Amino acid sequence: MKIHSRFSWQFIIVVISSAFLLFLRLGEVNLAEWDESRNGANAFEMYYNGDLINLYFNGTPDTWNNKPPLMIWLITISYHVFGFNEFALRFPSAIAAVIFFLVFFKLISLYKTKNFALICCLLLMSCKAIIGHHAGKTGDFDALMLLFLTLSVYYFLLYIDFKKGRDIIFSFLALCAAFYTKGTAAFLLIPCFIAYAALNKKLFKAIKDRKAWWAIFVFVVTASSWVVAILLRGEKYHSNSSGSTNALFTLFKTDTIDRITGLNNETTSNNTYIFTVLDAKLNLWNYLLYAAVIFFLVKALTKTQSNYAQDKLLVIALVFSVLITIQILLMQNKHVWYLIPAFPFYAIVILSFIVRIKYLMPVFILLLVFTFTRQVHFILNQKSDLHTFFISFKTEYPNSSILIKDMPTQDLYLYILWSSKNVVADKKPTELSKGNFVVHNSENPFYKGRVLLKHKNSILTAIDN
Repeated sequence: MKIHSRFSWQFIIVVISSAFLLFLRLGEVNLAEWDESRNGANAFEMYYNGDLINLYFNGTPDTWNNKPPLMIWLITISYHVFGFNEFALRFPSAIAAVIFFLVFFKLISLYKTKNFALICCLLLMSCKAIIGHHAGKTGDFDALMLLFLTLSVYYFLLYIDFKKGRDIIFSFLALCAAFYTKGTAAFLLIPCFIAYAALNKKLFKAIKDRKAWWAIFVFVVTASSWVVAILLRGEKYHSNSSGSTNALFTLFKTDTIDRITGLNNETTSNNTYIFTVLDAKLNLWNYLLYAAVIFFLVKALTKTQSNYAQDKLLVIALVFSVLITIQILLMQNKHVWYLIPAFPFYAIVILSFIVRIKYLMPVFILLLVFTFTRQVHFILNQKSDLHTFFISFKTEYPNSSILIKDMPTQDLYLYILWSSKNVVADKKPTELSKGNFVVHNSENPFYKGRVLLKHKNSILTAIDN
């Protein structure tokens, strides 16, 4: 196995293709209602209050979003550079996703040709797994977390398979960054590392390695720094539906233990979860993934073509994809995007299957062209009506004051924060002077004026008299 270090035309294609898809209409598509808008609001408050430890929403400590603050820091910096808009909110995710594809390319190139690495990256770009909602195209945590997880795997493989001793420290530093991005989700890789090292009969050697213990020490100290920061400067919660008293309780109890056991009742698990997610995110590649799983399973059970065990990249993909998938499936509460860390390994499995079935190659090429075209079409046709409205609103009413009587959805709330010089939340009926604006729900007859926007149950009204 040879480590490739020089750039190539394949590498450049990965850069150009990923950047094109990720930045295409990045700042034009409507905000996503939930996590993206919440992150944007947290960063908006951090921009003005300067508190780098605690997250705030609507002027008070956020009792719902309690991840470590790395992603919110990056969005806040992006606000300073690009202003308050969708592009600024999504820029850190898009950059993280581009870098992810470069790291993924380098990882594959450790074991396979650069052509194989290029095609695998293009396959992954042609579906919504990474370049899609809640990942590279939105201001969520997952694209940044995926980057750090992939970096961690890359350096771990250099340590295990290429005897690069110090790289185990870099691996765990990347894992620290993943923790600072999305908390305990970073722990998904630990069982994978143990299993792969054991499979290669290097686990006990790693256990005896002083560098590995230094790496663990660095991880514990770095991850604990956020815990210490919350203990010293964290805001205490006065009220929370889950009974949380601070961010630590919410992350480790509510967002981790309760999500695994199903006690938080946030989502309901069902037996079709895996098939639903693969169908939604893989853009027809899921059918080839099913065929690949059956193919390799039959080969393993019949013990034919045992040289497959010598395909290190395939073994890596199978170990990591299976263990990550099992961990997610064992959770009682889970969302579609929880499987994002497994998708790169799914892509490797699919392509490893294709290269072994030669007559499928023409089908593969046609499918790649079709799915890539479909991906571009999907991006070009995302809704942008709210984006367009608030651009016009800011132009027409540059010094607007908006009173929020009934809290709107989080996407509309963030647009209001971005668009008004003065936003006040007050649930009591109040007389408003001409020229002000009010957000209320459709059941509130107190405010009469010119309706500018209706979004779900919310109405933005201009007071004209």
